Amino acid sequence: QQCEQEGADYVFYGHVYPSASKPNQPPIGLEAFGLLARTVNVPVIAIGGIRPEHVKDLVQAGASGIAVISGILDASDPYEMAQQYAEQLQRN
Repeated sequence: QQCEQEGADYVFYGHVYPSASKPNQPPIGLEAFGLLARTVNVPVIAIGGIRPEHVKDLVQAGASGIAVISGILDASDPYEMAQQYAEQLQRN
């Protein structure tokens, strides 16, 4: 909310799910993500531990988009994995 007041065009919020890049920090969870998404007037991008099967829930919670790094880069076929994320975003 502070970022919005200071003029942010969008915000990233997370890590929503457990993430290998933050092993000792608990995730914020879908409920907290949705609460923030409903209380600001700028797009909220979900980040952290996101897998393709999470996309529908995140969009329903108010995500305007997702940010994924290791979900694609650590995949055995990064191109195929990127396509899976894109398909889920298009469906939802």
